[in-house]
Amino acid sequence: MKKCLSALLALLALALPLGAVAQELEVMVIDGAAAPVEEQQLTAESAIRIPDDCIIDGPWARWYSDKAISQGSGFVYLDTQENGAESLRWDFPVDTHTPLLVKMNFTNMSHEETKLLSRVSCEVIYDDKYIFETTPMQVNPEQTDAEGVTGASASIDGTPLPPLFGTELRFYTNVPKLVRDSDAPLIARVTLDDSTVFTIDVRSVVETYNGEE
Repeated sequence: MKKCLSALLALLALALPLGAVAQELEVMVIDGAAAPVEEQQLTAESAIRIPDDCIIDGPWARWYSDKAISQGSGFVYLDTQENGAESLRWDFPVDTHTPLLVKMNFTNMSHEETKLLSRVSCEVIYDDKYIFETTPMQVNPEQTDAEGVTGASASIDGTPLPPLFGTELRFYTNVPKLVRDSDAPLIARVTLDDSTVFTIDVRSVVETYNGEE
């Protein structure tokens, strides 16, 4: 049965474009049975509610114009849960790329604390052909940076999120400037617990930062 299912999926994958494969053919095998992965779209006007688990809303994105890049604009992040942590600069090829941040709000609606970063992953898909992997981060509630500012930077080392607490979930990556400057589709595909997938139309929520006047 498993061999037949694999063969069928392989044949269908050859006949359909990447987007169709992602939406219609992705499966998980649970106790020998195929279970479809639930997929939803997250927009600026919508929210995804998973009962007894979480609420996800407020998608937003940012990248930089050439002017902002020339002025030295860039993202910063933390690599620890400790207060007073020094901010690190996100590296990117200045001449050819812009960093891209995709973020959203996550509220823990379960009855237990959750380790969020171990539950999520995200890939950014350009023109249904090219995939950019991202680094997940979260804003640790009440963590201060070296300047004593709370909540200014996300960390790759996430603290457990207690019930009813919310945070910003962020994904960092780099994309070529031609991606920024084109009109081709740009979709962020976020997976939660390997069972829930939600997509964000990045171009509908992205802000281009133009630097200082």
